[in-house]
Amino acid sequence: MSVASLRKASCIGQWLNIDPAEQHVVVTSGKVEIGQRIGRALRGIVCAELALDPKRVVSRPASTHYSPDEGYTAGSNSIEQSGVALRLACRALLEVSQARAARRLNAAVDEVRYTGNGEFAGPLEGAQVALWELWDDEVAAMQITGPALTDVDRALSGNITAAVREAEAVLFNGVHQFVQDLECDLHARVVRPCDPRARLGELDIDALSASLTPLHVVVDGSFVALAGHDEWAVIRAAERLATTLPWHTSVPLPNEDVVARLQDYPRTSLAVVAGVPTPDTAEATAARADEYDVDITITRPYQMHGSIGPSAAMATWSAGAEGTPSVEIISHTQGVYPSRAAIAEALGLETQHVHVTHAPGSGCYGHNGADDAAFDAALIARAIPEQRVLLKWTRANEHCFEPYASAMAVRLRANLTDDGAVALWEHDSYSDTHVARPRPGLGVGGASRFLSAHYLAAPAPAFVAEPNLGRHAGIHRNADPTYTFADVRVAKHLLHGLPLRVSAMRTLGAFCNVLAIESAMDELAHLADADPLDFRARHLDDTRMVAVLSAAAAAIDWTGRHQGHGPIDGASVGCGLGSAQYKNAQARCAVAAKVSVADDGVISLLKLVIAADAGAVVDPDGVKAQLEGGALQAASWTLHEQVRFDESGILSHDWDTYPILRFPEVPEIKVVLLDNQATPSVGVGEASSGPTGAAIANAVRDATGLRITRLPLSADRVRQTALQAT
Repeated sequence: MSVASLRKASCIGQWLNIDPAEQHVVVTSGKVEIGQRIGRALRGIVCAELALDPKRVVSRPASTHYSPDEGYTAGSNSIEQSGVALRLACRALLEVSQARAARRLNAAVDEVRYTGNGEFAGPLEGAQVALWELWDDEVAAMQITGPALTDVDRALSGNITAAVREAEAVLFNGVHQFVQDLECDLHARVVRPCDPRARLGELDIDALSASLTPLHVVVDGSFVALAGHDEWAVIRAAERLATTLPWHTSVPLPNEDVVARLQDYPRTSLAVVAGVPTPDTAEATAARADEYDVDITITRPYQMHGSIGPSAAMATWSAGAEGTPSVEIISHTQGVYPSRAAIAEALGLETQHVHVTHAPGSGCYGHNGADDAAFDAALIARAIPEQRVLLKWTRANEHCFEPYASAMAVRLRANLTDDGAVALWEHDSYSDTHVARPRPGLGVGGASRFLSAHYLAAPAPAFVAEPNLGRHAGIHRNADPTYTFADVRVAKHLLHGLPLRVSAMRTLGAFCNVLAIESAMDELAHLADADPLDFRARHLDDTRMVAVLSAAAAAIDWTGRHQGHGPIDGASVGCGLGSAQYKNAQARCAVAAKVSVADDGVISLLKLVIAADAGAVVDPDGVKAQLEGGALQAASWTLHEQVRFDESGILSHDWDTYPILRFPEVPEIKVVLLDNQATPSVGVGEASSGPTGAAIANAVRDATGLRITRLPLSADRVRQTALQAT
């Protein structure tokens, strides 16, 4: 069986269950809902495969109690993995049920037809039996033995699209579905200053507890938390303690421009060949020319997920009848099984004594504070057993302590032939790790990946990142150009000793890599005196990539090299393009952007056109929403976002000190989906991010003639670059 998700869960009942009383099919997936509407898409797939009314198909949240282990909901893989697994499970269920129906109806198997909506019909008039009548534990235990879907067979029909639209989840119906709203016995908060390196000095815990009665006080090393029945009392006390407890910092954060000197940090360098790192350090570091026509370095600062709702989790610790403790956790983690294994390891429990069930929280593509909050809740619940403890992080907690996206630098050098073709292309990516989710078995164990594990009296060892050797993973995701060049060298450089805690954020290294690649392509096009669209098409062998580029350009009325379209209301206007195939294997996406740049350097985003080829589209509305969301988040990264810090700690602790794209800045957006129903479905959740950043940067270049190489493209940055250019 070639479908990855079926390797750990190959029984029908691990994916589908039937409730005979309600006559419902229950969908069970290991993928979680993070705002990308995957639940709706998976239910729609089952509706179409089993020809069922959407009202007959329901789903359960991912849980270690019953779900298949599909790891993390990450990498834009859910339809390719869970969607295909569910299709095969449905087909296996129909095959088994047809044979059972034949026996029930005293007919040959080929005389029994599945007529849809859960009914099998026999050869005699009126001879019928329902799917729910045929279900039992034996069916649930049967293996999914059918062959993997062929490319053509994997293409989804309009029937699935229609079913998906009918299977829309109703989220805002007055029912407490979000983890922040769960009913609990105790409300809890952790107590932290806005300095991740601060530790607690000497403290009289008994006196502190007495002063805060009736609140529960939990102290373990420098981990401090409060819990109580009155949530507001807990909040006020936690805010007071965050500034009054005896915190001290022995090694403060550096007060320097870390981003400017990324290439000076110690590093492990690896050549990347066909998307896979190799241990050839000499190849990774050897320049192939003495001079280059284009030599630019694009940098990205530390940036945060900035989930609109801070992280939360609920935990209940049980001492156990035989003295064997266990813990139940409800979390908006993106991986119930990896989170469970890491928490068990960190708490010294057997895995079977820890269970994690997903509940929706504030959406996030990547590793925000959700897993840390789950571990925090477990620590507090361990100190106050037999109580449902609902922990909520504050806005300052989320901003100052979530794992950030690493600062990153990408240096691109290239040469042209006399006829304007790219002859040499050298790409070097410098970054900290992009993979530090709680997950035992990768580098240092799961305990080292939890924030609070480093604050305990017996702290976990420091997390040490190792180079990610996966194909198109981490730092080198999308470092291989989608273009065809005569001579290519790609290298990744894992930096050591950087000051801030980092992990996965939407696209990993792809955003900065694509931004750099597409910026260099525009510079090369200008040197070759070529239309940037034609220049890209000249270097593409992939006709589907050419098609998305052409579609985006057509929808924004691209007319060639623009060199400014203004002024409009005193501002210069420009257009730019950006494109990529995410992970060099998933959705192809091109973005065209139109911007205006005022005399004071303020950039306004006027229009975005997003063209994408995602193969067979299951949920067109969901695909458009993900492409739009990815583009808007990338626009915010490109124009506004930057984590600021100095020796006193993190300075970006709220929305004023960490500005993001606001509603008045949202441009006109048009999404063009190319119809490729005969090709496999591929992920789109991260496809538009890199192309959007590149399109905006290239549009600013078009409007101003300035290549701004450091994000964010703030008004100050525009003015500084203009001054340096004069």
